[in-house]
Amino acid sequence: MSKSPWGLLVACASMAVPGAAWADVGIGVVLEASSVRADAGNAYAPWRILDEDRGTAWCEGKPDAGIGEGLVLTFPMEFGARAVRVQAGVHGSAAQRAANNRPTRLDVAVNDGAPVGVDVGPEGVAELKLPAAVSLRKLEVRLAGATATQANHSCIAGVEIDMTDAPAIANLWLAEDWEQRGDVEQAVYDAAAAFDRCDAAAIAKAVKLPLKVKPLAPGSKTVTHQKAATLASACADGLVPALPGPAGVADSLVRRTHTVAPGAILLHYAGTGRFRFAREGDPPVWRLVEVIGDPD
Repeated sequence: MSKSPWGLLVACASMAVPGAAWADVGIGVVLEASSVRADAGNAYAPWRILDEDRGTAWCEGKPDAGIGEGLVLTFPMEFGARAVRVQAGVHGSAAQRAANNRPTRLDVAVNDGAPVGVDVGPEGVAELKLPAAVSLRKLEVRLAGATATQANHSCIAGVEIDMTDAPAIANLWLAEDWEQRGDVEQAVYDAAAAFDRCDAAAIAKAVKLPLKVKPLAPGSKTVTHQKAATLASACADGLVPALPGPAGVADSLVRRTHTVAPGAILLHYAGTGRFRFAREGDPPVWRLVEVIGDPD
């Protein structure tokens, strides 16, 4: 992971899996934060704005409300953008929202232009609509106002960019993951093939055990499979939401792909669920580490 005095991170585009047609709407981005709230577990790291979990966030590290602190996103390749949405503050539990400052206004600058003040709405979202002709190469988001709490830290949970040439927000990947996209592609393909056959030996290679699986059925509880044989049996009984088979899937089935942490990505399939792959072990390899059966 590359770092600068501003906490530099690099994120990159989504990729294609062998035998599957993926919507390629990813954009590379260099991400910088002016300061970061200290935490041993990287709970407030800049990359938190990419994980699409609104209960996590980048938080500034100043001893006051952090007015003037912010994020800079630089895009190596320009692309057409029509809107930017910023999830200001922490959007998790009521306790999380109460513990952190509530940003009320942001300054947003496009392509080194003059900052535009944008009010944060009642749902905690600030939206800046861009002229259709804008080719985005740099985006700067800074805190311009906040209602302080006792903890007195201001945060940004996420930044979403609507592209003019795709009906979806951009999928962002950290650079170290994107550089290993060939290995990620192969890991997804191997897992899809293993579950397509419900083959215990193939599952043992493609999956990190124990594997947590949340079935699709409403009210189903998460099951932790300790052995490949029991996982293969559950697969044969239709109790494991499987990746669409390696023969190929339609673009419409692959809803989202994005980083959830350095060395971990999440795939969203329409009507099937979410599948988390991670690079772990010695030597480190990409494998399926969690199946979440909530249809997306």
